[in-house]
Amino acid sequence: MSVTEFARNLFYEQYCLSIPKPTDSFSHKTVIITGANTGLGKEAARHISRLGCTRLILGVRNTTAGEEARKEILATTSAPESGIAVWKVDLGSFDSVAEFVKRAFRELDRLDVLICNAGINTKQFAEAEGHERMLTVNVLSTYLMASRLLPLLEKTAAVGPVAGDPDPRPPHLSIVCSDTHLLSKFPERNESPDKILAAITANCKNDSSRFGRQYPTSKLLVILLVRDMVYRQKRSGPSTGINAAAKPQEKCPVIINAPNPGLCHSNLTREMPGFAVRVIKTIFRARPTEMGGGALVNAASAGWETNGQYLSSSIVQKGGASTWDSALGEKLCTAVEEYLKTVDTTGH
Repeated sequence: MSVTEFARNLFYEQYCLSIPKPTDSFSHKTVIITGANTGLGKEAARHISRLGCTRLILGVRNTTAGEEARKEILATTSAPESGIAVWKVDLGSFDSVAEFVKRAFRELDRLDVLICNAGINTKQFAEAEGHERMLTVNVLSTYLMASRLLPLLEKTAAVGPVAGDPDPRPPHLSIVCSDTHLLSKFPERNESPDKILAAITANCKNDSSRFGRQYPTSKLLVILLVRDMVYRQKRSGPSTGINAAAKPQEKCPVIINAPNPGLCHSNLTREMPGFAVRVIKTIFRARPTEMGGGALVNAASAGWETNGQYLSSSIVQKGGASTWDSALGEKLCTAVEEYLKTVDTTGH
C-alpha cells in the first residue's frame, strides 16, 4: 500500500469511524495487561476494572509507575484494593518474560484474558537480546509471553467459567497491532526460517530507510503470528490459511485476535518532535486515550468472528494482503519458535 492510500484509509477511520465504549462484564475474570502503567494499556485496565474484573494484573517494566497507575485506577473505579496487582516484566529481556510466565503459572489458577499491549516505536537503532529492539520487544518477547501463557488460557477454557459469572465467554488473547502494518514491504520475507530474524536486524542496522519501516514491519509480523497461532492451539491442527477459520468454536479453545486502536493520544510517539506530533494528531484527529484503550477491551470480549482476525475501530477488517499469506506466517512462526527454543526458560 502506498503512503497516499494509507493516509486515505487513516483519514476515513479517524474521521468516519468511532470505537464504542466497552460494556461487557469482566466479573469473575482474571486479566493480564502488559504495558499497563501508561497510555492505552492503563486506559484498558481502567475500563476492565470499571467493568468488575475480579483479578487484574498490570504487567509493567517500571513498577513505581505501575503502582501509581494502580492507585489512579483504584481512585477512579470501584475496584477493591485486592483486585489489582502490579507485576514486573521487561520485554527487552527474555529472562524477565520467562519469570513473568512462571509467576503466572505459580500464582494463577486461571487466566481469562491476556492483552499484550506493551510495545515500542523508536527512531534510534539499538539491539536487545541480539536483535533490533522493536523486533525483540514487539515481536519476539510478545510472542514468547503469548505462546507460553496460551496453555493457561486453554486450561481455563477446559475448566469453564466461574460459577455465577454473569457474562461467560471463552478466554481471549489479544495482541495489539497497528494499521501501519499496511506500509511494510518486509523485504526479508524470502529468507529461510533460520536466517529471517538475523536478516531483519542486519538490514535495519545497515539501511536507515529499511529501519524507518521497522515499526510497521513489527506489526505486520504480529498479525502473521496471530493468524498462525490460532491453528497451533491444543485442538486445532496445522495452518491452512483463511478457510481454517470456519467454525472456530469447534476447533479452538481460545479466541485470539489483533486489535488496532488507531491513532490515539498515547506515549508511542514520544520520540517524535513535539511539533510534528501535534500536527499529525490534529490533522488525523487523534482519538482520546480512553477510546483507544476501549478498542483493546472490546477485542478482549469479542465473539468467535474475531478469531485470528485483524480488528480496526473494533470491526473485523481484512488487513494487508501479506497478513493472509499462510506460508509466510508458518515460516515466521517456525523461525520464532526455533529461535526461542534456544533462549526460553519458562518451562512451558
